[in-house]
Amino acid sequence: MRYTLAGCLMLAALPVKAQLLDCAALAAAPGTEPAGFAEACLGRATRPDPMTTLKNLGTDTLPGYGIQINPTATFAPLGLYQFGLDDFAGATRIGTVEETASIYGLDFNPAGTKLFGARVLSRNAGSQLGTFNLTTGAYFPQGFIGSLPARDNVTGMAMHPRTGRTWVSTHDLLTNNPQLGEARLWRVDIAGPSSNAAIVGRMLPDELNPVFVDIAVNCEGEMYGHNLTDDSLYKINTTTGEATLIGPHGFDANFSQGMDFDNATGELYASIYTGGGANTFGTFNLETGAFTALADGASGQWKVALRNECAPKVIEPETLDGAWFASYSTGQGFTARYFADEGVLFMPWYTYSVEGGEETSEQRWYALFGDVGQDATEIELAIGQTLGGNFDAPPGVGAVQVGTAKLRLLSCFQGVLEYQFDEGHNGGAAGRITMTRLISLGSDCTEADGEVTELQAEYEPTITGSWYDPEAGGQGVELYYIEEIEADEEEEIPGRPGFLFGGWFTFEPAPADAGPEGQRWFTFQGLQVDDEDGTITTTITRATGGTFDGAPAAETRRAGIAVFESVSCNELKLTYDFDDLEAIGEFRNKTGEIVLRRIGNCTPTP
Repeated sequence: MRYTLAGCLMLAALPVKAQLLDCAALAAAPGTEPAGFAEACLGRATRPDPMTTLKNLGTDTLPGYGIQINPTATFAPLGLYQFGLDDFAGATRIGTVEETASIYGLDFNPAGTKLFGARVLSRNAGSQLGTFNLTTGAYFPQGFIGSLPARDNVTGMAMHPRTGRTWVSTHDLLTNNPQLGEARLWRVDIAGPSSNAAIVGRMLPDELNPVFVDIAVNCEGEMYGHNLTDDSLYKINTTTGEATLIGPHGFDANFSQGMDFDNATGELYASIYTGGGANTFGTFNLETGAFTALADGASGQWKVALRNECAPKVIEPETLDGAWFASYSTGQGFTARYFADEGVLFMPWYTYSVEGGEETSEQRWYALFGDVGQDATEIELAIGQTLGGNFDAPPGVGAVQVGTAKLRLLSCFQGVLEYQFDEGHNGGAAGRITMTRLISLGSDCTEADGEVTELQAEYEPTITGSWYDPEAGGQGVELYYIEEIEADEEEEIPGRPGFLFGGWFTFEPAPADAGPEGQRWFTFQGLQVDDEDGTITTTITRATGGTFDGAPAAETRRAGIAVFESVSCNELKLTYDFDDLEAIGEFRNKTGEIVLRRIGNCTPTP
């Protein structure tokens, strides 16, 4: 077992005179290998770059992605690459953007739609999270990883390929004389433009200086980590951070390097870096830690991530009810409703035009619907679009089909929506969206491994539902209402605040344009219940500035208030009062009352 008191956390990759390098301190160090290390400390020359041809790839068929993080001139150029699992040496560069230095965490979200990278800005300056453009190779910073101490520099990142839960590993250099450090595991919330970290625990707390240079999570939720100080593979408890030794891999590894699971086979792939540009691509034995080499990689330091899904779970359609969104694209999303008597899923989609923009005329909404088969793992959906309506006024309008979609569930909280718009609609856009549950699970749900996740809250049936105005068909309201529950100490029932969330898909008032530019949508968030008359008051919220399946909304603001009153099990009165502000635009100071009818069968309160 090799153990060395580790050196610097973050070493700038600038030319350094060989005689100034402290080889002992750099024997098990995270970060980027400094120039001259191979000659001074390994007694061998830096490996030249064997790649002679670099081209734009322009394909989506290869599962492997890697970033070269070391700017040494003789290494492969910095940037994002793609490769086949049987041909890592043939990795092909995507674009020409060189923005990958100091990105020490790399992983895909469950649907493989977004490649996230965690960058260490500089020593003790914190870390940021961002995403890659898989066509150009460009890296877009999303923001700092909040609540992560500046001294804790990210060394690895892993996303649960079913649930989307995200962790980062870090290293903190405590003292230089002697050089002591700690390895820590953190949970990270990546929703929206900011992310926040919460400590899970220390990894190998009894060791003087453990250095976990990467972590990976498989479809079963098992986490593994690569520790440099004993060149070994560990299994890590994602709840406590406790690391259990599996075994050594047999290489003298050093500095930042990567690994990830092939979700299709369960194999753990890695690029093990041994200095001077030399790295070996292969697989770990999860029982012994032994490493099977498959190929040498292009010269350089590589972080790797594999882009493929876990097998989908059987869809329990009633568990789809609720609101869903993509964590990388806040300010847009879905509401889902399963009509059991008809066996149909209805799913409004609140989004924006492909170009996006600050104007409300860039808002778009669609309605997805389709039959749900028994024991299905995939639902085929039609994408409908409704145009030509008028806010809270006739005429009634109908939808036309503008595309198709397929929905799969990876867990009770994570799904994948593949969509394809027809030519002439929404720019013919095609792609995949990771759907993350936004509000509480309203039914017991069986996970892929057979474990049952119990419901988190029960939706109150009188308000909860899909509603429309018979006088102005083609627009409506989706509502999910969880009643407040007071704590009962005798029955040991904990208290729970009430909550209301909903979506309102409609049109501009007296539209001048009957096309997509005339669509409008709002959300309802929060509630205040009047105990005397049972009415529910909520905020009307408007989001603008987003792009279709893209950037988060630039502005989310209050637009007014709405009051809901249950008239009967099948009727709901909506009273709206938009704010008297110039920023509200065409809806400024509008007030009115709509009596809505329920879509589907009534389920009265027991």
